[in-house]
Amino acid sequence: MSVPSEGNTPYGPGWSHLGTLLTIPEVAAILNVSVPRVYELIRLRLLPAVHLGRQVRVKPDVLAEWLAQGGQQRPTGRD
Repeated sequence: MSVPSEGNTPYGPGWSHLGTLLTIPEVAAILNVSVPRVYELIRLRLLPAVHLGRQVRVKPDVLAEWLAQGGQQRPTGRD
């Protein structure tokens, strides 16, 4: 199986800007924390995530931004 070229994905041209979503085990490995800890960060709304039914994924660029901001950003209006 070959890797899609820039601008050409298995879903057709124009979808390459979406990138690949990370699974929770992948996020846990990147952060060097446990899988339950990642779910807790998401549940507390500290780590932004994408919910696809019962599945949860994290956008790599959002994870990088979250880390750059210190990893403790809460949504505005929350204690």
